[in-house]
Amino acid sequence: MSRVSKERPARARRRSAQTTRALMLRAGTDLAIEALHEADEDAAARALSHIRLTEVARKATELESSDDGAPVAPITTGAIYQLWPSQAAYQADLMVHVLSEAPLPVPARLHSRALELIAAGTPAEQIMGELADLAFSRARATPEYDLALLFVPYSTLPRVGETLRETYREQDRAARPIYQAVLTSGRLRVRAPWKLDDLMAAMSALHDGFRVRLHSDPTIVRNRKGQSLLAEASIALFRSFTEPID
Repeated sequence: MSRVSKERPARARRRSAQTTRALMLRAGTDLAIEALHEADEDAAARALSHIRLTEVARKATELESSDDGAPVAPITTGAIYQLWPSQAAYQADLMVHVLSEAPLPVPARLHSRALELIAAGTPAEQIMGELADLAFSRARATPEYDLALLFVPYSTLPRVGETLRETYREQDRAARPIYQAVLTSGRLRVRAPWKLDDLMAAMSALHDGFRVRLHSDPTIVRNRKGQSLLAEASIALFRSFTEPID
């Protein structure tokens, strides 16, 4: 990343509303993630309410300067209020943005690893256990995922609830080919009356529950005889939902 020289004059250019909005949401996300690591109960209780537009504008300007490798003119209050009529409106938009942009725990690496394990003849349930650990490790390294979990209690709000539902739908769409490949490799099917959607929902809930529990109990990430607790639970869940194809 290039260092920005303080001696160089800021470039005066006109940002589009779309660019300003993207910068402000990106900066707000960064500030919210930074707040997660503050040992301040008040900040935690306020969630996003402590994030002020002036602070976000400053952060957004820094991000743009860093991206461009040159100083840029600051984002003005006028430009901000053309996008959001109030600070509360910005915070609401930021909350939805965080939920919709949170990385899904089903990256391409999970799919490729599943195919590797299938090709090696690994039993289906063991594949599910290893994939659970891989997805969990990815989520642990992603602060945006933790930030998104903060807003789950607000899912009764229409925008938040619909954004969460769409996020899980997208996650299921990405995961479906993996589950189908693993089931086929083990000559298994989902046991009636359950459907594949039910198995994926249960696995996702298990994963989210471990992630929440981790914050208060780091020992949840423990191993017995070379297998993690999450992998063992995932295998047990997979077994309970599947049966051999006759």
